[in-house]
Amino acid sequence: MSKDSEQPDHPPAEPTDDSLDTSDVRVGKAINREIDAGIDDREASTVSRIDSPGSPAEIADLLRVAGMIRGGRDPLADLVRLGIVQPCTDGSELRLDKYKILGLLGEGGMGIVLAAEDTKLHRQLAIKVLRPDVARSPAAIPRFFREARAIAALAHPNVVSIHAVGEAGGLPWYAMQFVRGPTVAQWVRRHGPRPAESVRKIAVGMFRGLRVIHDAGIVHRDIKSSNLLLEGIGPEDTEVDGPDRVKIADFGLVRWQESQTQLTISDNVLGTPEYMSPEQARGGEGLDHRTDLYSAGVVLYELITGKNPFRSGSAAAVLHRIQNERPDDPRLLLSQVDDALADLVVNLVEKEPWDRPSSAEQVLDILESGARIRSPRKRRVRRKVVYWFLAMVIATIGVAFGVRRSLVSQSVSRISAIRVEKTDEGGAASTVLVRFGDDAEWKVFKSFKDRVYPAIVDLNGQGSQIVVVGTAPPVGDDCLFAYSTSGEQLWSLPMSDGRQWPDNGPASIWSCEAILSADLDGVPGDELIVACTDLIQYPSRLSVIDPRTREVRSNFWHFGRFAGMFVSTDFFGAGRHAIVAWGHNNKLDGFDGDPLPGDDPPRTGYDIVKFVMIVDPLEMSGLGPPRTRRLPDLAAATPYAYAFLDTPISLKHRIRPMHAWEVERYPADSELADLKSVTPSTVPSDSSVAPWFRVTLEDSTAGLSPSLYLDRHLDFHYTIAARPAAETDAFWRERWKVVMREGKYVGD
Repeated sequence: MSKDSEQPDHPPAEPTDDSLDTSDVRVGKAINREIDAGIDDREASTVSRIDSPGSPAEIADLLRVAGMIRGGRDPLADLVRLGIVQPCTDGSELRLDKYKILGLLGEGGMGIVLAAEDTKLHRQLAIKVLRPDVARSPAAIPRFFREARAIAALAHPNVVSIHAVGEAGGLPWYAMQFVRGPTVAQWVRRHGPRPAESVRKIAVGMFRGLRVIHDAGIVHRDIKSSNLLLEGIGPEDTEVDGPDRVKIADFGLVRWQESQTQLTISDNVLGTPEYMSPEQARGGEGLDHRTDLYSAGVVLYELITGKNPFRSGSAAAVLHRIQNERPDDPRLLLSQVDDALADLVVNLVEKEPWDRPSSAEQVLDILESGARIRSPRKRRVRRKVVYWFLAMVIATIGVAFGVRRSLVSQSVSRISAIRVEKTDEGGAASTVLVRFGDDAEWKVFKSFKDRVYPAIVDLNGQGSQIVVVGTAPPVGDDCLFAYSTSGEQLWSLPMSDGRQWPDNGPASIWSCEAILSADLDGVPGDELIVACTDLIQYPSRLSVIDPRTREVRSNFWHFGRFAGMFVSTDFFGAGRHAIVAWGHNNKLDGFDGDPLPGDDPPRTGYDIVKFVMIVDPLEMSGLGPPRTRRLPDLAAATPYAYAFLDTPISLKHRIRPMHAWEVERYPADSELADLKSVTPSTVPSDSSVAPWFRVTLEDSTAGLSPSLYLDRHLDFHYTIAARPAAETDAFWRERWKVVMREGKYVGD
C-alpha cells in the first residue's frame, strides 16, 4: 500500500479546458465539499442547503451513491462499533488480531484499507477488511478469501504481497505489504510524459506482474495508474531504475472527483471508467485476462502522452467514447514518441479482445525484442482490400472467358462439422474433432479431461467463425471457452449464480449441460444458447449469449436440470425461432416446509418429474415454473408452453402425499417412465397446430420406448408403441400435464 495513496489520485494534469466545467463537474465539487465537511444526512433539509446547480433529487441521489462508495464518514469507527477492530483494555490503541491499527488509509468499492503495524516484527502493513455491506452477498466472503489466498501464493516482486489472511466478527481481512512511494498516476501528474526507457521499465514490471496473476487464473479487472505503485521512488525522482519498482495493488481509493469520474453500478464500484475495456464498459459477464491487457495499455498511453485517451466530463460520456471511438495515436499528440511503444499501445487498446496481444507473456516478448508490431485489425482491413481487388480481377477474367463457377472458393480453414469423442474407456475425458471445408478427415481440435459440449459459431454471417466449448465440470470458475478456428483460446466465461436457492445448500460453481448456436435476432451472426446447472444442487439456467461481446442477453432460471434442447426455426413466424428444451423439474411438488405467500400449489406428488418447454429466446427472462417469491429478484418467466410427465423417473424418488389421507411412499416398478429425447416431427399433418414434436420415453416395465406426439402448445394427441393395449392414448393423456400454454398458466 502506498504511503502517498492517502491523497486522491487524478489523471495526469492537462491544460485547463473551460469546456470541462460542466454541470456534472460543479455538482461533483459540491458533493465533495459536503462529504469532506462530514455530511451524512440525506434529508431534504440537508440537500436543500447545498450550493450546487443540480436539482435536490439529483443531489440526494448523488449523496446516496457517495455514501455507498465512501461507506459513511468514518469507516474505521464503523469497524470498531462492529467489533472488528477492538480497543485495548487501557484504550491506548486499536488492534485487529495481532496488528496495531494506526489509522484509515482509504475505502474502496470492496474493502476498507487500514494502516497497521506488526509490533513483533516492527513492520508496517496495510490491512484490507471486506466492507460490511458487501459481505451481505453470499458469494462475497468465499471470493474474498479465495482471491486473497491465490494472490498470497503468487510471491512475485511485481505484485503487492499478502502476509496473512484472517476473519474477525464475520468479516474477512488480509494483511499486505505497505509500499512507500507514489502511484504511477501521482508520478506522471507531477512530472508529465515520461521518456521511453522509464516507460519500458514500468511496462516490463507491470506485465511481469500480470503474467503471474493471469497464470494463477486471476483477472484483476481494475488495472489503472492509481493501482500501480512505485516502490522507493521519491517526489523528485524523474526516472525509474528497474522493473521491480512496480507493484500491482488489488485495491484503490474511491472519491468523487471533478477531474476523474467514478462509476457505481448495482451497488458495486467498478472503478474509474477511463481504464475499462469496451467489454467491461458494456457490463458483460465473464471478463477474461485481455481486459487487463487493455487497461494496461491505457496506463502506458498515459505514461507516453501524459493524457488519458478517454477523459470526459461524465462517466456516461467516457463509456460511450470507450465503446465507439478509437483513441488518437500517441504520435499525433507528441512528436518524440518511441514508435515501438506507440505500436504496442495501439494494439493493447483495440476494441475487440482478439485484436489485442493474446497474453502478458506475448507483450513481454514484444518489449524485450523492441520490434514494431502491426495491428491484426489493420492487417484484416488490408487483406479485405486485397481480396476485393483480386475478386474483381478474377471476376473480370471469368466474364471474359465465360467461366461459370464460383469466383472465390470456400476457405479451407472454415469448419464444416464438429463432434466429441470419448478418449478413455469408462472415463469422462473427451476430444473435440472437427472437419474443415469439404475434407472428409476428422482432425483433433482440443482435448479435455471431462465431458464437453462444442458448438460452431458464425460471428458475422460472412464466414468468420469461432468454436465455443462448454465443460462439465467447470475448469476453475469457468465453463464456457471460445477458440479461434486454429485452436487459440479467445475468452472464457463463468456461468455461476451466487443466490441461495430454496431448499438448497450454499451456492456452488456451475457447469455446462448443453450448447447450441443459431441466429436468433435476425442480425447476421449467431447467438449462443447455453444450458448450465449448479455442480451440486438443482438450480439451472438457459441463457442466450452474444459471443462477440460475451453479453448475457437473457436468462431462463429453472428449478431442475436440462437434458437437451434444439432450435425450432420460424416457430413464431419468419425468422422468429423458438428454443425447445427438456430435462427434469425438482419443485413441481412444492417446497419443503409450509407454503409461503406467492408459492404455486403442488402440481404432482413426485419428487422429480420430466418436463418439456418451448420459449421465445428474445422474451424468456425470469424464473419458473413453479411461481414463487422465494427469490425476490427474479420475476416469473412466461414460457410459450411448459408441460411435464406425471410419473416418477426412478425408484429412489419419493412420492409426496397430495391428499390428507395419503402417506409419503416410493414408486413401484410399474409406475416408472423416463423421458429420453424430444425431436421435431412431420406427422401428424394438421398444420393448424404445427410444428409437431415427438417425445420418446423409456418404459422400464415393458422394455419399450413409447413415443408421445405433441402439438405446438405441447398438448398430447396420441402415442405409438404404448404398453399393454389397455394403456393406450388415455393412459398417457392422463399423465401428460400442461402447465403453460401460449404464455399463460393453465387454470389461471
